[in-house]
Amino acid sequence: MKKYFGNIIIALVVVLAATLIFATISSCTKEKEADTVAPIIDMVLPLEGDTLFINEEAHLEINISDERELDSCRFEVHGNLDNHDHKSALFGPPSNGPTQPVAILYGSDLLSTILSGDVPWFYTRTYFLAGIKSTTLHDYAFSVPGLIGQDPIAQGKYHFQVDCWDKAGNHTSVLLNIIIAAKY
Repeated sequence: MKKYFGNIIIALVVVLAATLIFATISSCTKEKEADTVAPIIDMVLPLEGDTLFINEEAHLEINISDERELDSCRFEVHGNLDNHDHKSALFGPPSNGPTQPVAILYGSDLLSTILSGDVPWFYTRTYFLAGIKSTTLHDYAFSVPGLIGQDPIAQGKYHFQVDCWDKAGNHTSVLLNIIIAAKY
């Protein structure tokens, strides 16, 4: 009889061990694959080559999405009077402190602007979007000023730049060439 109960106990231990192993294996979830896909930016307004008029409201509409989770989106308008590009510019997400594009100042447009006393305009706005996968950003309230202090803003070529980051730190940038001009 002792042998019979000993076999039952061994069988129960084996079944219990197998059940625990199976439960442990089946309850483990696979780790999520690393997010390497950058957000998608779809510009609605403004478009490449658009003109923003001094002392008038400008309109912004951007559709952005990410397959997992967005983090932030920043747009800025800055002068391109020096005809710079952004091929070697370094950018960081707003949570790490925004860095500005590296630009070499050159060109006759910039020199004539400096000599005229006109000041290149700079505008930036950041949206924090944690917890969502897609959204449409609307900003119908930003205006192009006529003056910075007492100096007129420089008319001419500008960049309209949009930078978006997802939660994993992937980054997408869209750069549009626009014109800022007085409406006569």
